[in-house]
Amino acid sequence: MSLKAKNENLQTHSLTDTSLDFEKRYRELLGKVTMAGDTEVGPQSEKIEFLNQLSEFEYGRFLMLNSGLNGRWSHYLFYEFDKLKNSGHKFHPLEWQILNTQNVKSNRERIPLLQSLISPELFDGIKILSVPCGVMADLITLDYSKIKKFELLGIDLDTESIELARQFAAQFGREKQCSFSIRDAWNLSFESEFDCVVSIGLNMYSPDLERAMNLYRSLYKNVKKGGKLFISFLTPDLSSPNSERDRSLAQPEELQRLRIMSEVLNIK
Repeated sequence: MSLKAKNENLQTHSLTDTSLDFEKRYRELLGKVTMAGDTEVGPQSEKIEFLNQLSEFEYGRFLMLNSGLNGRWSHYLFYEFDKLKNSGHKFHPLEWQILNTQNVKSNRERIPLLQSLISPELFDGIKILSVPCGVMADLITLDYSKIKKFELLGIDLDTESIELARQFAAQFGREKQCSFSIRDAWNLSFESEFDCVVSIGLNMYSPDLERAMNLYRSLYKNVKKGGKLFISFLTPDLSSPNSERDRSLAQPEELQRLRIMSEVLNIK
């Protein structure tokens, strides 16, 4: 099941994949690599070859333009990938490698894990808030067959994600149960209105730990008495010396790709 995005500027990552934007960005990155020359991460030629390969597929071009993900591409990595793989879709070799790294595979497990935690909490009339919602596949694809009424509210700053989430809800026949709003997660105006609040990876937008903790405290205020707040946060990836992840699970070439992406694209 795929979603077609509108050609709009993103609020989370503002560049779009137009040929003019991309050519300019490619030249900027190439100039950066050329100026730096050989570094501790690797030789200049290796990084130039990496850029050239990355430019050959859409997801790679988005990374070059934006140095991160939006709702559309998170949905692609963590929800659509398995369906595309099982349908025989042909991936670019570098794209296949990136989509099968330990980082991505561990994040891909988030949807079934979150659903296994939320499913026992479902009851008739439940209200669930998702911040940031992205395409909201984790909530939209939950099994609600045992209850008659539920409400889902998705909040995101990314206008494209909101539009894609509406499309995705419609594909599952759940547009009547879903509503969406473009808001800043740090400035919500709810108070004890939801039975469950879900927030996945929002700390990536706030490197300040205390600010992130204040955000989670604020989100908890939206939970009704007896309700639950479900959160997950992103730790530094394997390319960072501060990473707490198990490097023994990653291949040397995966670590090298992460180091190159961190240095050249500033992806953390």
